[in-house]
Amino acid sequence: MSWEPRIDLLGRARLPVPGLVMLALGALLALWQGVALWQDREGLASQRDGLARLERAASRQGAPAMSAADAQRHAQFEPVARHLAAPWQQLLDQVESWSGSGVVLLRLTPDAETGRIALSGSAGTPEALARYVMVLEKAPALKDVQLLRHERAEGQGGVEFDLEASWAAMAPRAAPRAGAPR
Repeated sequence: MSWEPRIDLLGRARLPVPGLVMLALGALLALWQGVALWQDREGLASQRDGLARLERAASRQGAPAMSAADAQRHAQFEPVARHLAAPWQQLLDQVESWSGSGVVLLRLTPDAETGRIALSGSAGTPEALARYVMVLEKAPALKDVQLLRHERAEGQGGVEFDLEASWAAMAPRAAPRAGAPR
């Protein structure tokens, strides 16, 4: 008689009930997540279809026009938005690099709405002021440099001045008209 080895790993033991419960819960969780994913994809597809329909309708009718109230609100917020969007650091760096020896800037007043800057200062001599104005006229960031006022400073022998220029980075933009496309 020959003996055959027999290996029984389960040993006729009972099935592990906690393991089967965990397996069933995991399968339910995966099924629930799959259904949620399918619903999300269907919702997204529905939104994309709706957007495509709106875009087709808008292209057939032309661009939607702003109402008069929207144009008025847009016109009210435009100066604030332009002021916040202005590259102030760039302007300050450039103004700092333009002032040479003999010129001291006392005030810089930028106007983001009009795109102009006003500079006030004093120069040690009229020649220093003339050099400074020529440097500003050659600066690519400025246009229409105008010396508005210059007068001899009392008790110092220097020249006080005010000038104004258009700042190219802040060229004024027209406000939208009622009925114009955005």
